[in-house]
Amino acid sequence: MEYLQLIRYLNKGSVKMVGGFKRFGLLVLIGVTSMSANFVQAKRLSAQEIKEKILIIPIDKSYQKYSEKIMPRKLQAFKDEKLRAVAAKKSFVNWKTFEDEFISFSYPDRPDIKLEIKQQGDEISTSGGEVGVFNNSFFKGYRLAIGGHTYFALHLDRDLNYLDSGWSCECGAIELNYIINNCGTLLCFDLMGDGNVKLIQAMSDDLRIATSMSTHAPVSQEVFLEIGTSIKF
Repeated sequence: MEYLQLIRYLNKGSVKMVGGFKRFGLLVLIGVTSMSANFVQAKRLSAQEIKEKILIIPIDKSYQKYSEKIMPRKLQAFKDEKLRAVAAKKSFVNWKTFEDEFISFSYPDRPDIKLEIKQQGDEISTSGGEVGVFNNSFFKGYRLAIGGHTYFALHLDRDLNYLDSGWSCECGAIELNYIINNCGTLLCFDLMGDGNVKLIQAMSDDLRIATSMSTHAPVSQEVFLEIGTSIKF
C-alpha cells in the first residue's frame, strides 16, 4: 500500500492495525494499535511519549561509541563559546510556535536562534553535507540558524505519495523505521542502531515534510525530537 493510500485509509477511522512490513529492506513498524472515527480530536502525543514508543535496544555497541563522538564534532563550527553552548543544550524553557498556510511547528524562543523561510531553488547547507540519495527537494524550507550555521531544518514538498528512505550516509545507517499516526499526521522516525533518531518525516494528504539529519546538524537529540514531534499540518 502506498503511503498516501495508507494515510487516507487510516483517516477513514474505525481502524485497528498492528504489525510491520518491509520497506527497501528495512523493517517498518506501524505504531497504530487502534483508532476510532474521532481519533483526530484525540490528545496529541508529547515528544516524551513518542520517544518511549520508539526506543529500541542497540543492535551493536559500536554504534553507541560512534554516536557519542558525533555531537562534539558537530559543534566544532561554532567559534563563539556562548553560541556553542546554546546549540548543545538538551532543553529550553521558552518555546514559540510558527504557523503558515501549510504547517506549524514549535522551536526554542531565543534571540540567538533565527528562523529563516526558504523558497524553491534556495539552498539549506548542513554540517559536513548530507551524503545519500534522499529526495530533499522542497518548495518551501524552514531553517533555524545559530550564528549563521544551520541548527535545524525542515524541507516541505508536495504531490508526493511516499516516505523516502534513501539515506546511505557514513554517519550512521538507518536500521529501523517506526510510523505513528499522531492526530492525523503520519510521523515516520528513522532510527539508527543506537536508538537515536536520524530523520523525521511527516505526511498528510499530498504534503510531505522532512527534517535535516540529526547527525548533520548541531542540535541535540532531545531538541531534535521535540521540534520534530511538534509538526502539524
